Amino acid sequence: YTNHHNGVIIPFIFISAIWAGQYLINKFRPKFKNVTYALGVFVFSSSLLSNVFYGPSPLSWRFWDKSSYRYWGNPHQFRVTEHDRIADRAVKLVPAVGSVSASNHLGSHLSHRETIYHFPYPGVFDNIDFVMVDLLEYFSPESKTRAEEISALKSLLVDDNFALRFSEDGILFFQRVPKKSGSYHLKAGKVKTAFPRNAVNLSFGKRLLLLGYDLENKCFEAGKNHRIVYYWRVLEDFNKEFLYSYFSSKEKLNTEYILIDTFEGRKGGFRIVHLPTYVLYAPEDWQAGDIIREEFDFYLPKNIPPGKYEWKIGLYAVPKLFFIETADKNLVSGTEKIDLGTVEFKTR
Repeated sequence: YTNHHNGVIIPFIFISAIWAGQYLINKFRPKFKNVTYALGVFVFSSSLLSNVFYGPSPLSWRFWDKSSYRYWGNPHQFRVTEHDRIADRAVKLVPAVGSVSASNHLGSHLSHRETIYHFPYPGVFDNIDFVMVDLLEYFSPESKTRAEEISALKSLLVDDNFALRFSEDGILFFQRVPKKSGSYHLKAGKVKTAFPRNAVNLSFGKRLLLLGYDLENKCFEAGKNHRIVYYWRVLEDFNKEFLYSYFSSKEKLNTEYILIDTFEGRKGGFRIVHLPTYVLYAPEDWQAGDIIREEFDFYLPKNIPPGKYEWKIGLYAVPKLFFIETADKNLVSGTEKIDLGTVEFKTR
């Protein structure tokens, strides 16, 4: 009742109900004059109760329950976001012919293909031509775990037979190619010392310190790749138990974390998901005292409005339900976004 799989039988259930209703009316009308009204009340009452207990509408308790993925507080259910528009552009990159492995929400737009798998299936990608994943979508706890998703992504990022052709707002598109030509540069690992060009020394609560970053300039050109290097010092182990604000509850052990840059301007915004430290060397593996160097390319979309943007970076605990949001209320408890100043986006 929560997805499309039972859609093929619904017409037959309704037709059967109509015929059965007509049969009952004809059979009992001679003895019971109000049978038509009684049957109508029964159908209406059962439909109303079904909506209350199982439906996705405001009539249902699920609509108001924060632990349900139908919770009304998730705006992705009711509006087309910029993330959705980016996903549409990414889906159009997939050629008409070839096998695909895609994450849940992206896969629904590719289900007409002859060969498609639900990522991280099939696990070994020898017979897969394209992979498309949305890092910011919720990952169903009833299916493969996010840890298995990350493991599959890690294997793709180091696989010489696949190139990362598209990386925007957490949406990744891999293509099978002989070499990694045109792929994104991604690297993360532990180093002994750090001498960033731009020192920051600002912390996310008591857990993580941003020592600084390397960046040639703060003027980014639309339609072009740019490279940035971050230096992090770990203040406390990430596998400890902390409070966080997503559901005003405690983080569980082995919670995954994600760093996201946000750029906010007068005419819109832009996000960068830190892919290396989410997949290649995740924060939950970091230990107190470690210095982590994270290096990656990011692509500035051609349609981004030129102008000044406020550059901030936040630390988020990955939710088990809903999409990862970058609002202040979704930050790890005890942390705030770090303000890195103003940058400029320009067109060619």
